[in-house]
Amino acid sequence: MDVKSISVYLDTSVLANWALLYKQPTEVKQLAEKRAKQCLMLLEQITQGMFSCNFETSTWAMAELAQVLKDSIIAGKILRDGQSLVFFNKLKRFYSLTKQEQEDLLFHIRKFELFLKSQNIALRKRGTDHLRVNELAFRYGLETSDATHVALASRNCQFLTTTDRDLIEAKPKILEIKVIRPSGLHIYKELRS
Repeated sequence: MDVKSISVYLDTSVLANWALLYKQPTEVKQLAEKRAKQCLMLLEQITQGMFSCNFETSTWAMAELAQVLKDSIIAGKILRDGQSLVFFNKLKRFYSLTKQEQEDLLFHIRKFELFLKSQNIALRKRGTDHLRVNELAFRYGLETSDATHVALASRNCQFLTTTDRDLIEAKPKILEIKVIRPSGLHIYKELRS
């Protein structure tokens, strides 16, 4: 297989860590959790040209990313109100974004899309069949959102990069695509420059 025909799909967990941290100062990045640091390490490897493969993501991942960023803003509001994030899922329905916060979030996403493009990471605008998603969800015990990533990634890619625990745990069973953590991509010689 031609090296440039090998593609790696980046799921929302990788994109979210990038979007939340890529412009942060080094001190903030150093405080990030291990999975976030793995994502940042992959981003650094991509920007340094360590890989010869193609990288891509989907409009589905970008839609999920918007929810992650919205939740991040709401989490900040919950904390400012003196509440615990232990109750985030119960409390978040009582919070909303202001018009300005919505505009800022959409602006940030557009800037992030341009950043991805500058790193030659393709944003694929394709859907998937709901029956295929359901089949993958049932077969591997995945949430619909994770099965959607597997379905989208397996159409064009050989690798799916994620920090999502459910996908990592299902990795040995998933036959359609190689599921790998961001920190493990460099191990595959066929992906490196």
